[in-house]
Amino acid sequence: MPKEMFSNDFWFATAINDKKKVWQEIAVKEGLLHTEMEDLANLGFLDILFRSPMKMLGTRGKADHRFGFTMRCQTLESILYWIDSMREEKLIP
Repeated sequence: MPKEMFSNDFWFATAINDKKKVWQEIAVKEGLLHTEMEDLANLGFLDILFRSPMKMLGTRGKADHRFGFTMRCQTLESILYWIDSMREEKLIP
């Protein structure tokens, strides 16, 4: 991971903005569906998520119980599932 990603001046939306041509080259080389990077990742959301001055620690247990949600997913398993799904659909290499 590049050190500049830890700088207070780093913004995903800015860092990725000039990489659109690179992404298109990767998509062609890997035989992926034609997509724009904005279709695959919400960079503005990542900037907000990782730059938030407040960190939230909490549990959804009470809300899940109160509103009847019974299914629980493990975060890592969920992320890996969606990565595999995106690969199968030829969205990412």
